[in-house]
Amino acid sequence: MSYEIDTKNAYRNEAKANAYKNQYTQGIKWARFTMWQQKKIITKFLDTCNLESEDKVLDIPCGAGYIGSVLAKYEASVVASDISEEMMELAKNEYNSEKLDGFIQADITKTPFPSDHFKCVIVLALIVEFLFDEQVSSTAHKNRLSSGDVGSHQQARLSIDWCQF
Repeated sequence: MSYEIDTKNAYRNEAKANAYKNQYTQGIKWARFTMWQQKKIITKFLDTCNLESEDKVLDIPCGAGYIGSVLAKYEASVVASDISEEMMELAKNEYNSEKLDGFIQADITKTPFPSDHFKCVIVLALIVEFLFDEQVSSTAHKNRLSSGDVGSHQQARLSIDWCQF
C-alpha cells in the first residue's frame, strides 16, 4: 500500500468522501465496529494526558470528524487537519465549535505546524495503514510535544493498540 497512490488523493472528491463517512456511521459494518473500538482506545489515551484549556490537540487526518465527539469531552482546543477539503466539509459539524481552533488543509507528510505546537497529536486510521511509512510516521512524531504528558512511547503504544484490533 502506498501513501502517494492509495491515500493522498483518494478522498478529494465528494462521492468518495461521503462513502467513507457512511461506512463508519450507517448500518452494521466491520468499519463501524472497529472505529467504535478506536474511540474507546483514544478516550483511554486522552484520559492520561491531563489536557487543560491552554493545551492544543491536532486531529490529523481528521477525515469526516469521527472523533470530534470524543475530543469535545476534554478542555483542550482542537485543530482539525486533512488533505481533503471534501472530508473537512463533512467534519464541520462533528467538533465542539467552542473548542475548535479551525480546519487547516495539510498533507500529513508536510504539515505547517511548529514541532512544539500541540500537546497531543491524534493520527486515527492512517497510522494503521502506514505504520512503517517513514515519511508519515516521522511527520507525526515531529508534530508532537517532546515534553509533558504525551511522549513518543505513549504515541507508539497507542499505534500498537490500534494494530491489535
